[in-house]
Amino acid sequence: MRTLAPGFMMVGFCLTAMNALAAESLDVFAGLMPGDGRCWGRSYDQAHLAAHPHQKVTSIDLSIGATPETEFSDGFYIFQLDVALRDGTRGTASGECRWEGDDMFCGVECDGGGIFINAPSQNDMLVDLERIGSISMSSSCGGEEEGFALRSGRDDKKFRLTRMLPQFCMPPEW
Repeated sequence: MRTLAPGFMMVGFCLTAMNALAAESLDVFAGLMPGDGRCWGRSYDQAHLAAHPHQKVTSIDLSIGATPETEFSDGFYIFQLDVALRDGTRGTASGECRWEGDDMFCGVECDGGGIFINAPSQNDMLVDLERIGSISMSSSCGGEEEGFALRSGRDDKKFRLTRMLPQFCMPPEW
């Protein structure tokens, strides 16, 4: 019977540990506690908007939070998405998030559409509107809510956001 040399076993252990650390370091949601928020955002400058004349979104902010575990629920992630459009319209969407493979889907209840998000690094978040096609946005709070559908368009498909400092991050309200 042949055995592996200790050096090969150590290399295998190190590679396994490095893979686990790499996966953990890319999980920007690790350690997220109820009441905390992680936020990413982007405001597009005039030069960008001039180069993308069909882009409606002028600014976009995403906040991710967690709900506490209870006897009725294991707890889950929640999101709030705030956008401003070229015509001055502002909207907010919120709801639950769930993992779907390597991406997280964040959706609005009652078939309100949603977004897929993915963190290519610790500081960046990619918001994919194109995959679902639209997300329902509310333009007022409470009562008779007016709203609009933010639809994927020629220049409104995917948005790369940058992580905000914690002092500028409000946990999502849902």
